[in-house]
Amino acid sequence: MSVRPLLAVGLVAWVSGCALAGPEPDLSPPSPELPPPSLDRPVPDSAVPDRAPGADTVAAGVEVEGAAGPAEGQVVPADGVLPPVRALWVVRTALVHPDSVRAVVERAQRGGFNTLLVQVRGRGDAWYRSGREPRAEPLAGAHRSYDPLAVMLDEARGRGLSVHAWVNAHLVAGARTPPADPLHLVNRRPQWLAVPRGLARELFHMDPRDARYREALMGHVRANPDQVEGLYSSPVLPEATEHLAAVVTELVESYELDGVHLDYLRMPSRSFDYSRGALEAFRARLRARHPPGELQAAEARWREGEIFAYPDAFPRQWDDFRQERVSESLAAAVGAVRRVRPDLQVSVAVFPDPADARTHRFQDWEDWVARELVDAVAPMSYTNRNDAFALAMERARDAVGAHRVWMGVGAYTNSFDEAVRRARWVGAEGFAGVSLFSYDWTVGAEGIRAAGGEAYLERFGREAFRAGTGSPASGR
Repeated sequence: MSVRPLLAVGLVAWVSGCALAGPEPDLSPPSPELPPPSLDRPVPDSAVPDRAPGADTVAAGVEVEGAAGPAEGQVVPADGVLPPVRALWVVRTALVHPDSVRAVVERAQRGGFNTLLVQVRGRGDAWYRSGREPRAEPLAGAHRSYDPLAVMLDEARGRGLSVHAWVNAHLVAGARTPPADPLHLVNRRPQWLAVPRGLARELFHMDPRDARYREALMGHVRANPDQVEGLYSSPVLPEATEHLAAVVTELVESYELDGVHLDYLRMPSRSFDYSRGALEAFRARLRARHPPGELQAAEARWREGEIFAYPDAFPRQWDDFRQERVSESLAAAVGAVRRVRPDLQVSVAVFPDPADARTHRFQDWEDWVARELVDAVAPMSYTNRNDAFALAMERARDAVGAHRVWMGVGAYTNSFDEAVRRARWVGAEGFAGVSLFSYDWTVGAEGIRAAGGEAYLERFGREAFRAGTGSPASGR
């Protein structure tokens, strides 16, 4: 059954009959035996004016008149339909101790999940053994022999779960505090950081090694939390792309993974990247492709010190240039996987509206799938609105086909029953997979309360996947 009939066949009752708001936030600390909630917990889209930026903060965001999700019993067959991929996003905070890793695998299995997307590169750091990235700072208290990814793989293999290394590609530092390790990319290669237009004049002539350079970028992040999540490396710069490819190569060479899941493979917004390196690269590109006469006015302004001369004179080419460089960054990372392990699945988390992703993030995921760069996309439709989720499904199906899509469901944005309905709807509509965001939220105090005091994942599996308590996850 296609999405269009669902949108057209009188499903308005689901919108009007369902309580869309998730549970009230519970700020009490989680139970001591549980991993702490993630610092990446996104802001529900009801709290932002339009669309929330970031891989962890996406709203589908466009209203469809009369659109709704499936009424109970109308769309989902009585015996349920399981999507082949039943994935769970596991944020890095669940990896701080071997016991918390074991808990992830056990709870995921009991919930009927068969795929773990495990965040092993969160902010330009390594939650695995690496010769290229600094060890994650939260692991400072753990023994040096502790390898979170190795433990996760060992535990998952014994329970029949697939493990995909979740790699945050270009988000390399958070908004709160910059990384302290001098070997961290932010400290070792600050010239690779993406720069917003508003800071470009100030930073263009400043030495990136000057502490004021990074302080200015961090100040911008803190002043604009609704626009940018942290510091990004620039996909425009070949050196940053080469580093990402080297990180991915190291992972797939060192671990028996089942897949690689790429995230933040984009620009934070249209206002990036106006770093000196990016502006000079764009100028060099145009000078190599156009006769001097076509560039005369822009070149004169550039020589007078106008750093925006070329982007302002050639705005369409500027957009195309950034979009192409983002796609080249993806291609380099995927190429690193294919050269070492051509059998691995490669997926990428994307903004759910293809046009918005392409225009505002330079993330052309329709083209990525058409060129078979990736095996699947995971639209992050973390929204509490049924019409927006329905629209995200329709757009994804129209763009690349349901067989290439793992629909993202945000547990934190919906009531428990609503999250279950969406997962079942995704299965009934024939999508390749469903992925729940996120493990850490579901096992924290808010998730437990949302599930009526029960273990969220176990109850979710029982109702969404028909998984029996304690039964092995099937359909790997």
